Amino acid sequence: MTAISAGFDCSLALGRDGTVVAWGEDVSNQLEVPQDLNGVVAVLSGDFFNVALRQDGTVVAWGDNSLSETDVPSGLRNVVAVSAGANHAVALTKDGHVVVWGGSSGDGSDMLGIRQIPPGLTDVVAVSAGGDFTIALKNDGTVVGWGVNDMHQIDIPSGLRDVIAISAGEAHSLALRKDGTVVAWGSNSYGQADVPAGLGRVIAVSAGRDVSLALIGP
Repeated sequence: MTAISAGFDCSLALGRDGTVVAWGEDVSNQLEVPQDLNGVVAVLSGDFFNVALRQDGTVVAWGDNSLSETDVPSGLRNVVAVSAGANHAVALTKDGHVVVWGGSSGDGSDMLGIRQIPPGLTDVVAVSAGGDFTIALKNDGTVVGWGVNDMHQIDIPSGLRDVIAISAGEAHSLALRKDGTVVAWGSNSYGQADVPAGLGRVIAVSAGRDVSLALIGP
């Protein structure tokens, strides 16, 4: 296996041969991996749907589609990264642009503002989809967010700079700075935004539903 991803009630594993294996609960057919799916380089699991990025830069999604989570935009190409949130997915293209789908009501409208990408957003190097919001890391080390903000999850801390990695949880966000420190904001109902005092030498971060993790380097 070369990569894994855990969603709400489903887990994914990516094999060295570019194939995908899924297990867990199958309430929305999220375990039904498309038979012709191959050449995969990344997999992400949302609440009840899954997304796979193929080597040719195209994206495949399956599972629940009640909010258009698996309606990958027609013509989407040259994708270099994908992320799955609760009810939406985000793709980053090689020219630094962001594409979002899902979060739709029955008439196809963007009921939560999930697809309202900030005007002029370019030079993005990483994206992370959270509960009903998205954060993006720009190549200048700054972070931009949009979508639902009921827990201040897109209120980027003033002066946040030198960020090298991001991760969005259900209603909170994490940023890893190049000096190995971590910044957190948003919901803190379970202490998920309380960065431990003295935490440093961090090389990776991951925000879960109500938990935050940091990997410390040597």
